[in-house]
Amino acid sequence: MIRLLTLLLLWSVSTSTLAVWLSICDGTVKPAAMPSHVQALAIGGSSRLLWMSENELSEVPCIKQQLPLSIDDILWYSRIAPEEMLRLPTSHSVLLQGNVHDRIFSGEVIPLPEPPPLPGMTSFWPLLLNLKEKIVISPFGQEERAFLEKDETGLVFLCHAGQKPAGFVLHLEMGKLPPLAGLELHVDLQDRGGPFVWSASMLSNPNRDPLPLSTFSVEDGWRTKIMPLAVMIESVAAWDSFTIVCPLKEARLRIKDMHIATSIVHPVARLKRATWIWQVDVWRNATPALWKQLLDLNANLLYVTVPVNKDLAVVADSSALQTFVRAATERGITVWAVAGDPQAVLVSERPTWIRRAKAYAEYNRSVDPKSRLGGVQYDIEPYLVPGYSESPEIWKQAYLDTLSELRQASPLPLEVVVPFWWTKEMVAGRFLLDDLASRVDSLTVMDYRTDSWEIQEQAIPFLIWGKRYGKAVRIALEIGPIVEETRFRFRRADQGELWAVSMGDLPIFIRINHARHNPFGTTFRLEQEITVTGVATSFHDHRDALFTQLPILEQALSAWPNFSGVALHEALNQGSE
Repeated sequence: MIRLLTLLLLWSVSTSTLAVWLSICDGTVKPAAMPSHVQALAIGGSSRLLWMSENELSEVPCIKQQLPLSIDDILWYSRIAPEEMLRLPTSHSVLLQGNVHDRIFSGEVIPLPEPPPLPGMTSFWPLLLNLKEKIVISPFGQEERAFLEKDETGLVFLCHAGQKPAGFVLHLEMGKLPPLAGLELHVDLQDRGGPFVWSASMLSNPNRDPLPLSTFSVEDGWRTKIMPLAVMIESVAAWDSFTIVCPLKEARLRIKDMHIATSIVHPVARLKRATWIWQVDVWRNATPALWKQLLDLNANLLYVTVPVNKDLAVVADSSALQTFVRAATERGITVWAVAGDPQAVLVSERPTWIRRAKAYAEYNRSVDPKSRLGGVQYDIEPYLVPGYSESPEIWKQAYLDTLSELRQASPLPLEVVVPFWWTKEMVAGRFLLDDLASRVDSLTVMDYRTDSWEIQEQAIPFLIWGKRYGKAVRIALEIGPIVEETRFRFRRADQGELWAVSMGDLPIFIRINHARHNPFGTTFRLEQEITVTGVATSFHDHRDALFTQLPILEQALSAWPNFSGVALHEALNQGSE
């Protein structure tokens, strides 16, 4: 009997320690001892809180779930967007990238495999970048007389003599040509022999006849061969490759550079290079060092924080703003106001932002032309609102509604800052960018990458959009420090360290310290955990590389008549800010 009582007591102690409560509660009621929590806002301003605690929250009404875990078993937890939760049953893996604070994970959640691209989504070949770094080259021919070599100068195409067709297929995996007039292929080549026939081809449809672009022979000494590509643009075929056909006699072709360019040049001098001043005291007390930094950056557009008074009726310290804007104007610099807050999309917050917009308009009406603001840039990022992932369609529509009201409130040019991945965002079955067009005059795209190929790949869809709607597009690059993040990769398993749990209509992930079976849903096992630095996102530690790339990038993007320049985020050092 004593032994039985002892076992029952041990069982009772062990089961009581393996008890963690998940609770979803009304955000207006909080317990006396508030544990760490995740907040989810609604458009109307109401909120829900997700809590994890050792004890049941009995003093407030909540949806609750008890887990067979101790609080020490749980490393962190995170919300999952409903659309991501729907993909979990067919996902073999899941990626999470972000940071953990107070047992709460914040960041991206990506079930794998990712869904196929939306119809009409494609990538485009960049301008002025050497394509030989990205092409896949395959020799062809029954006689096997075509051979590829590489040396310090580039690619060497060797053709032995023969009687049957032979040559090389150069497959470009980055998509298709951008829709620009005057496109050309520039090839730096040398060596001997010919004639070579250079054609556009379709690796995806080898039965389609190639489209001849040029026939040429080569000699000693480097020269640039220019091939117009208009026929590729005009054709309905989706050309994805080039073909080089060897001559029947022995020949050799050496290529060190191959890039797309355009014969129609828009002057780079028309562009404005921009940056931001977030701290009011920096422009209010503008020093010679600040003006020198702007001169060194070749900046001729500034976005500055412009405060308003307590009732939001007028600009605070209007005289100081007039002095600064006039000084900037005399130096050839245009000044815009920048303002933003993710919660500006809340219905309750819109009147505040409308009054602010009217205050900026009133300032411009009351000052001389040299002291006027060029416009207002709104940095409203609704996806940062707690709760966005639960109802993204509602939040995106609220964002559009907010911009509509801001546009009606002020005659000043209106610009918004958007992330590079918004080319894929939909709202009510339409591309979000299409609905944005009638509400803005221009866009600044947070194209925060350091690889030249990625920067152009992410910029071109916005430039196509701007060309279609007649909107100016600015491409922003990051120079500021980026916080390191952790990337986790989990694979589906019977037992694992990542549990998917549904709490009413709120799905969450729970990361535990060792693998167990999840009695409440899908289980994933940890495969990889790595630290991700900001080297792919920011030029913070590689400013020299940035200013080496910038002239090429500006020249390439200036092929688009609606490209308005590059913006450099956090470009001014802290000594001046």
